[in-house]
Amino acid sequence: LRSTADIITSFESDVPPWETLHGLLDNAIYGGRIDNVFDQRILRTCLQTYYKLDNVSVGDRPARPLPNSKGVGPKGGPVTVPDSQQHAEFVALINQLPDVAQ
Repeated sequence: LRSTADIITSFESDVPPWETLHGLLDNAIYGGRIDNVFDQRILRTCLQTYYKLDNVSVGDRPARPLPNSKGVGPKGGPVTVPDSQQHAEFVALINQLPDVAQ
């Protein structure tokens, strides 16, 4: 995740370069450690589901809750990506998540 944050903050656009992120995470960061086709498909599905514009706030448009997160976020609500670039806010959100999915 730190690598992803570094990549996002290195671009000067408000909209992260999703295809670049998908490619780097799929092939270089995680993909280089995956040795089976089924696991590679799972990784690509996760990247396409969670690393996309709908899941982050841009301008006046707020982020949508993450898919499949209903009931696991803070106070039993869905998980929404913080509208921040502060690492501490993301860590705080992660620390509020349950250890095991229901």
